[in-house]
Amino acid sequence: MKKAFFFLTCFLTACSGNSVFELQLVFPSEEIKNRITQLEVWALYSEEHFSCLGLQAGQNQPGSFEQLAHLAFDFPPARPPVLKGVRNGPALFFAEGRAADSILLRGCTKKEAGQEGGTIVLELLCVCNPAAGCTAEQEISDDLLDNDCDGLTDEECTRDEDCQDGFDCTEDSCLTGQGRCQHLPKDSLCFQDGIYCNGPEICRPGAGCISSGNPCRLSGLVCNEEQKTCSSCLSSSECSDDIDCTRDLCQPTGFCFYEPDDAACADDGVFCNGAEYCDPFIGCAHRGNPCSTREVCDEFSRSCLPCPDCRPFSLWWTATGGGLINLEGYRLQVYVGPAAAAGSTTAGGYQIKLGPAAIGRK
Repeated sequence: MKKAFFFLTCFLTACSGNSVFELQLVFPSEEIKNRITQLEVWALYSEEHFSCLGLQAGQNQPGSFEQLAHLAFDFPPARPPVLKGVRNGPALFFAEGRAADSILLRGCTKKEAGQEGGTIVLELLCVCNPAAGCTAEQEISDDLLDNDCDGLTDEECTRDEDCQDGFDCTEDSCLTGQGRCQHLPKDSLCFQDGIYCNGPEICRPGAGCISSGNPCRLSGLVCNEEQKTCSSCLSSSECSDDIDCTRDLCQPTGFCFYEPDDAACADDGVFCNGAEYCDPFIGCAHRGNPCSTREVCDEFSRSCLPCPDCRPFSLWWTATGGGLINLEGYRLQVYVGPAAAAGSTTAGGYQIKLGPAAIGRK
């Protein structure tokens, strides 16, 4: 295949003044040259370790280099193009040839700029299908080639119809300029089955409409399908407070209720500690002294005896020698009244009278 040529005039800017050299663009063939509608040429600053490989492969862009000169023009040009501002020294000369919206040709060379009247040769190569003369073919996925000559490698699509994933709840489209399919999930397109405990139906790419799962799983509650809510119980067997005297019930609302039952507390046979009752927090307990402040509780007669002059009073009673009186677990009730009595003593102007002995345990 006979190659074709195009010459571009370049102005070199140096300390000693301006000089001129030529950039010769070499096309793979006259036929391919005639398909080019636009050319773009760069002179890029180059250090020793810079190379053309990334530019030629399309992995690097000219914008990632320091730009010395740049020229873009329709091809063939109406007047001879001139690349101005190239500096003396090493440079990367890079060019791209476009046909319609596709990059058809790329060329790159690393040369020393600065020779008056010299020529730098820049060969343009087919971006795709060089063996077929840059002819577009159907794109083949995963072959790392731009088979259809659109400047994209291994693209999935060229139009939205190429991106149908078979799921009704996704909006399928081809991303312009990227050749990649996009599948946007839309939960609103999923039919809701009305089952509360499997969660609302949602759309997932690659799966379609699925149930989102138990809505109560993070709360520690159980899912109540009948009430369509998260509950603490579904049956009374799931309610237990470890208090023997409460009736553990699961209410129709789905929450546990612990009802105290006084009848479940056994009578300990002691009158003066009061009736047994069920405390829903601690279990069976005593209601305390059943007598009023003007009565004294008599355990022997299991009754409250009147004591009109009695008032509450407490003291430590010490025996001769300073030791505490040992009542073997019973408490001693002491009463204060104005009248003297046998076995009483004076304390603060009142007569202290011992009441009935051994009344109730501590």
